Amino acid sequence: MGKTSGISESSFRDVRKLASPAFGKVVKMERQISGKYYLISTLHSFSQVILLANWKTGLFIFLGILVVSWQFAVVSLLSVIIANVIGYVLTKNRSFIEDGLMGYNAVLSCLAILIFLDGPYLWLLAFAGTGLSALATVALNNYFVRIPVLTFPFIITSWLIFLFPYKLDLFIMSDQLIPQNLMHWEYIEGSGMDWITAFFKSISEIFLLDSVWAGALILAGILIAGIRVSASTIISAVAALAFAYILGAENDQMQLGLYGYNAILTAIAVGHTFNAKGAKGMFVYGLIGALLTVPISASLSILLIPYGLPVLTIPFVIITWLLLSASNSILKPGNRV
Repeated sequence: MGKTSGISESSFRDVRKLASPAFGKVVKMERQISGKYYLISTLHSFSQVILLANWKTGLFIFLGILVVSWQFAVVSLLSVIIANVIGYVLTKNRSFIEDGLMGYNAVLSCLAILIFLDGPYLWLLAFAGTGLSALATVALNNYFVRIPVLTFPFIITSWLIFLFPYKLDLFIMSDQLIPQNLMHWEYIEGSGMDWITAFFKSISEIFLLDSVWAGALILAGILIAGIRVSASTIISAVAALAFAYILGAENDQMQLGLYGYNAILTAIAVGHTFNAKGAKGMFVYGLIGALLTVPISASLSILLIPYGLPVLTIPFVIITWLLLSASNSILKPGNRV
């Protein structure tokens, strides 16, 4: 007869009995880790729109969207999940997804489609836009090695989809996207300014939301993230509004926050997120960039009027790319936003 195992059947049962609770704890821990991973990556996707990897900030941003519309909140949440799944399939980069770098463009893309388009299949179009922005995010991150992608995938995806209604009857264009002839365009100064409203809407417009309450909740999330980023946000918003007023911008446009949100994003990007050493010079540099977004926003809005396309965050992207490239604040490979 061959040599048998030294562990009897009864001993094996005893070992299995002792191991079962430990194994159960491991399985439970794995499930908790997985659940925590998905939750954090989802909330980071919301906070990364303002270039922060902070789940508490992401939670306040989600609440800000929820205050405006529960439909917006649900669709944006599902869009993040779709984008993260696509990101995992294409990249297998767990840290990239957990940091929210796959989902933030999806959040903006789905909100833009819901706000600027109409039709019976709008939700499906929002999810399709999410998938397209996710593909663009992966593709552009493969090429943009030394500068951050920022919200460029969202911009390109949204502009392309906004042009669908011209040739595809299934999609309906909202009144906000109707092209205008520059020959008939007139400057409208508008009524008096409510500076408090303009300030909070400058923050909410980062997410294309026209809401003081959403702006207040998003600001609360930013305040949680730290003093430096909070200072960048508040100072840049106030400075951009004041600069727009001095330059003679339309009051109605300022009160809607349309001259503030690109300034905030630029100040955070240059003065905080890509200012790893915390240099005061970069903080000032970011504020200068924030001011530059004001005239750039005005000129780009005129450039896009004949096509009926909104400016979105293209002033922020252009100015941030220019400032980071000029200051040599370029990224190390693998550290991209």
